[in-house]
Amino acid sequence: MYKKSNIDLLVVSCDSYSDVWNTFFSFFFHYWNDCPLDIYLLSNEKSYDQSRVNTIKVGRDISWSDNLLNGIDQLKKDYIFLLFEDLLLNQKVSTTYFNRLSKWIDNHNPNYLRLCISHKPKYFDDLVGRIPNKTPYKTSTMPCIWKRSTLKKILNKNESAWDFEIKGSKRAYEFDEFY
Repeated sequence: MYKKSNIDLLVVSCDSYSDVWNTFFSFFFHYWNDCPLDIYLLSNEKSYDQSRVNTIKVGRDISWSDNLLNGIDQLKKDYIFLLFEDLLLNQKVSTTYFNRLSKWIDNHNPNYLRLCISHKPKYFDDLVGRIPNKTPYKTSTMPCIWKRSTLKKILNKNESAWDFEIKGSKRAYEFDEFY
């Protein structure tokens, strides 16, 4: 990597889904064994015993958004790569390509970078496209990289991930720099 990344990887989960953690991380490390990021697992009370994974315990399960708000406060880096525990990698992740994205983030300071194409973005450069401001599901949750401070401003307590994708998208209309 060109330098230490300013991105933490956070696997959003809760204790109710602890039965899939082994499967998730088995696939994750199989397909991205040289992941250069610090890796965190969001849980309530349970720990996950794997040397490359740090567990963030947020206490009693209140809601998806409350858990996430409590968890991201424990991260240190400016950006968060969000994944869910039920999204299994099924092909090799290119660390070289990811490092290009990381460098792009350092140079452009986006609020959000979607890592899957859900609609045709407006051309920005050879690496990313801009998401139009009034796009439905502007805050699609997976997989994506968020500026931590922006995510904290858009998250509301007591929302599910699905609520956040709809209601959070409207709250995100006031923010530019979504790619």
